[in-house]
Amino acid sequence: MKICEDKNISFKCGKERVIAMGFWGATLYSNDATSDVRDTYKGYLEDQFSNEDAYQKTFYEYQDDMGTEYEPFFWFAMADTQWKVGRLLPEVKEKALEWIEKDGCLDFFKENHKGAETWKNTLQKLKDKLEQPMQKEKNFPKLDQNPWNLHDVYAYQFHTERSEKYGCFGKYILFQKIGEGLHFEKEKLYMHFHVINHLFDDLPVLEDVNRYRVLPLDKLVSIEKRLDKSLKTQAYLPIIKPSDFPKKYFTFLGNKPGPENNGYLECIGDLEGYLSYLYRFWQDRNYEAAEGGVYLYKPE
Repeated sequence: MKICEDKNISFKCGKERVIAMGFWGATLYSNDATSDVRDTYKGYLEDQFSNEDAYQKTFYEYQDDMGTEYEPFFWFAMADTQWKVGRLLPEVKEKALEWIEKDGCLDFFKENHKGAETWKNTLQKLKDKLEQPMQKEKNFPKLDQNPWNLHDVYAYQFHTERSEKYGCFGKYILFQKIGEGLHFEKEKLYMHFHVINHLFDDLPVLEDVNRYRVLPLDKLVSIEKRLDKSLKTQAYLPIIKPSDFPKKYFTFLGNKPGPENNGYLECIGDLEGYLSYLYRFWQDRNYEAAEGGVYLYKPE
């Protein structure tokens, strides 16, 4: 399989579980598997679990991966992350070093010579790191997954390269909290919000939240499967790590009465890439409000 940006690869593993795995390079965290293990483990630390419990819970979530072709990804990510936060367990280090000696996961990169060489270098760097004294133990303050009050309005400023390709970099877009709810898997209370479909060159004001339409959070391929052409316009933000919710780029504008949850919630896990893409996607498409705060797509 070739390594390329945003490539989705599906294959079976453990208990016939189907995985859609993305690769965008051959460095340690340039794939979904290692990134997910890292974020899951750190999420448990942020939830104030002990290191042993965070490790065991993460292992439990990925136990179906053990004995499959991508088991090494788990040990590489776990060992590297535990080393960085000063909590490397001996058994994790041992497992990671064993798989490094076997060139673990190299088969994923063999169709791309440059990718294979890069992966070998990645594993050598990881080995060198693990044989050095680990970093000082890092503290993990508890993350608040539900930080806003109902109907709070915030301006978010796009600030990363992912938003540049859509012309959103440096501009502002409005968020308003419209509810909250317990996530069905993570058992965490997440805030629900909608996004206003307008980009601002300068910091907007509170009244702007009622001057523009709500941004649909749907792609066309999903809408065409629905007979009524209804649009998803509400979302929740899974705050698992601090970078999921960059506070310095959210500016509080005030609190203004608005709608509350009235439909299916979309999960927005990538504020920059997903929202900037959706903003551009909907600029030349028709949609209108129906009763009860529902929006409908109106194809040409």
